[in-house]
Amino acid sequence: MFGLFKKKDASGIINKVWVSKEQKWNGCLEILKSKPETIFVAWFEETFTELNRFLEQHGHTAKVVMYRQVSHAKAADYIFVEHYPLLTKEEDVFGQLATEKITVLSSLDEPLFKHFGSDKIIDMINKFGMNNGEAIEHALITSSIIKAQEKLVKQVLIDNTARSQKEWMEKNVH
Repeated sequence: MFGLFKKKDASGIINKVWVSKEQKWNGCLEILKSKPETIFVAWFEETFTELNRFLEQHGHTAKVVMYRQVSHAKAADYIFVEHYPLLTKEEDVFGQLATEKITVLSSLDEPLFKHFGSDKIIDMINKFGMNNGEAIEHALITSSIIKAQEKLVKQVLIDNTARSQKEWMEKNVH
């Protein structure tokens, strides 16, 4: 969209955000076409299972791992397929990786984004006529996500484990 959303973030984190999860999964397929050695990383078991199932249905046997296994996996590119709601946990895992950049794929229909009013953003994007399947990628997106994660830290007393981002938000955000 005129290159407006193409600026990379200097922090080493590149966020790509789609309107829907389906569009994000299709984005994963596109990544695999150009970089079949990519390792996708999930924070939650439900995401891990869902992405594996989606890729298998489309004839791919990509490497998908849980975040706990990422230090054991060797790859040129680690691509996280969602954000962990708390920034500190993300920073700990990202810091363990010997890589200059981390790409995180998200969608506006994920619980983390919905908590901060992504439905309004989806409406705005639809009004702009953004192409279906086009990801938004800009340093402002990264800073907005970081600010949202920092707000959540103030609301969470204990980081209760969960099988999905939705369950995590229900258990931890008050």
